[in-house]
Amino acid sequence: MTLTSTLPQNCRPRPADFSVDIHCSEHYGPGTVFARHWHEHLELLHFVAGSAQLSCGKSLLAVQPGNSIIINSDESHSCESTGTYLRYYVIEFDFSFFGSPSTDACQTNYLLPLLQNRLLFKNECPASEQLQQIIQRLIAEYTSHTYGYELAVKASIYDFLAFLLRHNIKKTLSHTAKEKQRREFARLQLTLTYMDEHCRENLRPAELAQHAKMNLSQFYRAVKCMTGTSPGDYLLQCRLKKALTCLSDPSLNITEAALISGFDDSNYFSRQFKKHYQQTPSEFRKKIFTKI
Repeated sequence: MTLTSTLPQNCRPRPADFSVDIHCSEHYGPGTVFARHWHEHLELLHFVAGSAQLSCGKSLLAVQPGNSIIINSDESHSCESTGTYLRYYVIEFDFSFFGSPSTDACQTNYLLPLLQNRLLFKNECPASEQLQQIIQRLIAEYTSHTYGYELAVKASIYDFLAFLLRHNIKKTLSHTAKEKQRREFARLQLTLTYMDEHCRENLRPAELAQHAKMNLSQFYRAVKCMTGTSPGDYLLQCRLKKALTCLSDPSLNITEAALISGFDDSNYFSRQFKKHYQQTPSEFRKKIFTKI
């Protein structure tokens, strides 16, 4: 079920005194929608048009209209459009506004772990008409800005959280595990960004480990924990993402696009591209240029 016909094209800016932000984002053409990054707040991405590949920690998800994806606190994620047009809603939550001076079962069992960013949810939300209705109501109320909309938005978020806790909970981290995760992410952030920006170069694992101020085994474990892949496979993903943009340039042939993306062997590039995107570079270009 998609919400393209009922959801507004754009949402108004978040008021300074309100801890929820909802906005609509659009991306034209294949390629990077947003580079790998992470943040402390929980985020929901709701896709209404187009297709994309979303990398969330160890998961690689093919998303279509109607898909809703949860981005957990401090979870690395990136997105690549695989078509000519992509539209999605971003819903960001700051759970500090759920805080209460009184302590009850709701505060202790659910809100406190959320405030401490220790609850982890499965990235892919289940296909559910109930969830679609909650998201539609949440966006509509936020967009309307009618009197009392803040209360309606807050009520919808409670409904959304109850749904996640019942159907989409993954695990709860201890305080120690959460702090360890944050320390490792901070050390890796610059190195993963460096790999994204220099993926066409001959990057060696030992040099990258030194860049991250880790020994080689620590570096392999940290990258695996954060991205779900080895450093070599992560570098391959970076090159394939760059290839999407290069293949969309009609002035480049496939061999040239492969070289610019960091592949010396165009046959190897074609095999990896098909394995990753379920289509050959030629099929991808034909689809893109036919729609232009």
